[in-house]
Amino acid sequence: MCGPYGHNFKIVKLQEMIHWDGILIWDAVKGGTNGRIHTRWVPGTLFDEPTSLAMNHSRFLQIKRVLKLNDNRDSPGRADEGYDPAYKFDLIYSTMVNNINTLTKYADLDVCMDETSYAVGGYGEANSGLIGKILGKPNCNRGGQICIAVDMHRFRPRAYVHRHKLHEKNLPFTGDGPNELRMILNKLELMVQDSSTGLDHTMLDGKVLA
Repeated sequence: MCGPYGHNFKIVKLQEMIHWDGILIWDAVKGGTNGRIHTRWVPGTLFDEPTSLAMNHSRFLQIKRVLKLNDNRDSPGRADEGYDPAYKFDLIYSTMVNNINTLTKYADLDVCMDETSYAVGGYGEANSGLIGKILGKPNCNRGGQICIAVDMHRFRPRAYVHRHKLHEKNLPFTGDGPNELRMILNKLELMVQDSSTGLDHTMLDGKVLA
């Protein structure tokens, strides 16, 4: 976008990203626009002066077009160890879980685990099993799922696993469900404080123990 054709594209600065994220949060605080956020810049509709002062609408759209949640140079390729077909959107969940585990000193002694579903009209990566038909979900019959462990008495996600077919499986956990449970328990184990040694694992490192 910085080439000789068309308008010059200004490199996005950190301050702009703070404003860009803030516009989304502020829109929700104001009640949300149900996908019509452009009306925050249109006088006579849902116009909002703080939004218009923070950034003009054309710049907001420019940043939206180039915003990415991953760096392909730092992500393992398909043939590399540790490859995850969900790497393009994993940062959302990784940030949320890591922040919660960092900001809270203790978790509940009991956790519950379930899967959350998201609707996608595309196909995802071939043969990865990341995107497919979802049975028993009337409002989301096609998309993906994420297994997540949450505190029993608070809505605090502690660990998660993207559901797909490329996870390494170790005997006797050959089924998808049992294997995902094993992976999440291994992640939770990294955060257990061992009173006998004084070790305190408070951060997830993204690794799956054998």
